[in-house]
Amino acid sequence: MGILGIENRTENWKTAYTFSPFFRDDRARLRLAKRLGESEETKQCDVWIELFWKGMRDFFHQIDEPTRNNPEMFGRLADIYESLFPDLRERVERFDPSGNQMRRPENWSYNPQNSIDLLASNLVNSEIDVVIETPRFLFVGEAKDEAGLGSDGQYVLVHQLIRQYVMAWTLVVLKCRNQKVVPFVVGDACKLSSLKNTAQVEFMNQQGWLPERNVLSWDEIQEIAKGF
Repeated sequence: MGILGIENRTENWKTAYTFSPFFRDDRARLRLAKRLGESEETKQCDVWIELFWKGMRDFFHQIDEPTRNNPEMFGRLADIYESLFPDLRERVERFDPSGNQMRRPENWSYNPQNSIDLLASNLVNSEIDVVIETPRFLFVGEAKDEAGLGSDGQYVLVHQLIRQYVMAWTLVVLKCRNQKVVPFVVGDACKLSSLKNTAQVEFMNQQGWLPERNVLSWDEIQEIAKGF
């Protein structure tokens, strides 16, 4: 029963409610990390979790750099992007030559040299629903319920899962950390097969970035939290 008898249908509420046990139980955090690919020798105390993470924005705040009109830092972001993902637009085009599933309507899509400021804005404003950090990995999770995976042709980084992945990797490089970014997605159990077949998930899987086993259901997350 929700407030005033009204069910709260927002994804943020469901995410906070479902993942809250992992803040209290370090054993549950370790179980979840191992389920996502963490090694067996990792200790409970080495696993951290945050929700609704805007890592790039908060990093800029931490080092006292403005998030607007900052050519030097924005240039660094563009350089890192091009070193990590020099052919990302071509990869997206090869995956979907027709552009029907992963449309790229503008010449700046995945091309930062046409709009470095817009690329920086994408990275600074990207939010990741669930982030789990271990010494070896940064697991970045997108939680879906009723809404689909977002895309916006006005962004350089058009597609939601790709944008989050790029942001996380760029930040790992900026921080000079020796960690690997591994995505995961959470969705409704009865819609999981459909979620796996969405263009963004298929693309991420094809690139070797999102393991198929890292598409989990809300029920599985709850079972991991309880230790089942």
